Amino acid sequence: MTYAPIIFKKLNLNPKVSNLYPSFNEQFIGIKMVTEIYLKIKNLIADFIEDESGVTAVEYAVIAVAMSAVLLAVFKTGMMTEILNNAMTAIKANVDAAK
Repeated sequence: MTYAPIIFKKLNLNPKVSNLYPSFNEQFIGIKMVTEIYLKIKNLIADFIEDESGVTAVEYAVIAVAMSAVLLAVFKTGMMTEILNNAMTAIKANVDAAK
């Protein structure tokens, strides 16, 4: 049921001109739909902000990058490389001597 004709009579408006505009029920339904969409989007954003399931993966990635940087700094300086090469040479010499 549309209330437009009743309101048009009370306001002395021409109903033929009023056909250009949506009825009050149609306007209400439109406002209700826009409000529901707004609330759904608002709830989705709030849920996304409160969701912490991916935080652990990000923390592990940051730790992995930091560890990689430390290991690269240690092994690239040459001192650690020399120590490992000397240790491998000593092991190889001991294995060859044992044969």
